Amino acid sequence: MRADSCSDPKPSCHLSFVAMLSRFLLLTLLAYLPSCAFVDREIQLRYPVPSSLVDTTALEGVAVYLGEFQDLRQEPARLGPVRNGLGMKTADVVVAEYSMPPEDWLQAAVKVELQRRGAHVFDPEDGVQTPADAVVLAGQLLEVSVDMYIDYDSKVAFQLQLKQQDHVLLDRRYSGKGGEMAWTTSENEYMEALNQAMHQALLSASVDWKEQLQSGVRP
Repeated sequence: MRADSCSDPKPSCHLSFVAMLSRFLLLTLLAYLPSCAFVDREIQLRYPVPSSLVDTTALEGVAVYLGEFQDLRQEPARLGPVRNGLGMKTADVVVAEYSMPPEDWLQAAVKVELQRRGAHVFDPEDGVQTPADAVVLAGQLLEVSVDMYIDYDSKVAFQLQLKQQDHVLLDRRYSGKGGEMAWTTSENEYMEALNQAMHQALLSASVDWKEQLQSGVRP
């Protein structure tokens, strides 16, 4: 019997099997890459209601009017790179043409989180005139990025201002990170990673909302 035979239960035999399996997986990966790694991922931005539990009465009875939300990034449509199995950038993650713009995504996320905590939220689309003494919340999107190599790495940062007439109740920067293991590298997985980062940032913001608004203006 040859010393390198796989019937010989030696460590070298197991190493040989692992090496052959690794080569097979690499060849399979390289065969798959041309069909997906060189194609841009077009993301439709959305913010679904998170499943996590919150205090639904934290802002009960508080009225908040949404002001202007802006995207201050230099490349609003670009969200990050698409990488192949070797970690090389091969395409881009971009906002789909049919998607809401990033600043509207931030506004929608803020609205969802305020409403989850019991606030009455009014945005410009409601057609409701903003009272002179209203509490107004506005924001600026500063960073939105998602990268992926084995795991997703997403980041979101924004500035929020909470004002009542000329009085600034809050003006603060918030940031969050997200990311889990990549399985399909689909558009939905990229979007989920971004929403994880957005949700984390808004958790920090919600603490300040409660502090500033719990005894604030009533509708």
